[in-house]
Amino acid sequence: MEGQQIADPHLMAEQTRARTGFWRRQFAPSATRPQVLFDIIFGVVGPILCFVFDPLVFRNGFGGPALLSDYRNFVYLFSGLQIALLCFWLLTGSGPQVWNKLIGGMFIR
Repeated sequence: MEGQQIADPHLMAEQTRARTGFWRRQFAPSATRPQVLFDIIFGVVGPILCFVFDPLVFRNGFGGPALLSDYRNFVYLFSGLQIALLCFWLLTGSGPQVWNKLIGGMFIR
């Protein structure tokens, strides 16, 4: 009985996951489904929703002028480029490709 429990692949995978640390999992060569889902929600959907429902910073909403309306076009263009680059990187996957190095440099800015 005890030998069967040790050889159970589900149990071994669960024990392996419990032993690896958070940072080791985050920087592992292969991305997990929750990591990709987090990137999509907070890197693509979140910023778009912030721009759509913005009542104060870039659009008039609370009766007064927008705080940074002069920079609206630049911010929309820059954010759109960053969102497009993130989507391209998520679709192509990480690896030693030349474009991944270029995209990484763009994300640093």
